[in-house]
Amino acid sequence: MQPELTNHTLNLADEGLLAIRDGQTSRIRCHEGTLWITEEGEVKDTIVSAGETYTIRHRGLALLTSLGISRITIEGPAGTVRSGRSVRSASIPALASCG
Repeated sequence: MQPELTNHTLNLADEGLLAIRDGQTSRIRCHEGTLWITEEGEVKDTIVSAGETYTIRHRGLALLTSLGISRITIEGPAGTVRSGRSVRSASIPALASCG
């Protein structure tokens, strides 16, 4: 399956975890809640609150943990979506464990 998506909106449960692999230049837009972002290659973690955005800077793994119920949009490059099984997508980075 090859869905053509340029934006992907997700609802994350409290303490939900989302893993994005090789999502360099992907933009994370937080609509509700708060995210704790840990990115491979970055020395410091980042907290993103509702109304803020974060752009992934490096290749490798980025982990997003929701601090409370959160709603986010991911805008970014091609990759694989993972939620128990693999699905190819032409426009979003790899995702896993959506809370």
